[in-house]
Amino acid sequence: MDLYNCLSIVYIISDLQDNKLALDILNSLELEEGVVLHSPSIYHMLLFFLERKNIPQYLQKNTAYKSCIEWFQSFLKSESFDILNKRKSPQKII
Repeated sequence: MDLYNCLSIVYIISDLQDNKLALDILNSLELEEGVVLHSPSIYHMLLFFLERKNIPQYLQKNTAYKSCIEWFQSFLKSESFDILNKRKSPQKII
């Protein structure tokens, strides 16, 4: 996410939120200096990866510092509910 413009550059949605998803994403990126990971919860394996790659984790309590990512997370949650509703509703062909 570009925090200057609050733009999402890329995101991936999965049925599972697990270490493999996070590590696959982080391993596929060409990380530049100054990259920060925002995560409200983090797993030990992911924390080890961040330390090895020298990526700080961002857990600032002040929402002014993380408003972009909080907005994006609420967007993803609404998209997730929309996807779940579409899966539960019967498909109609018109």
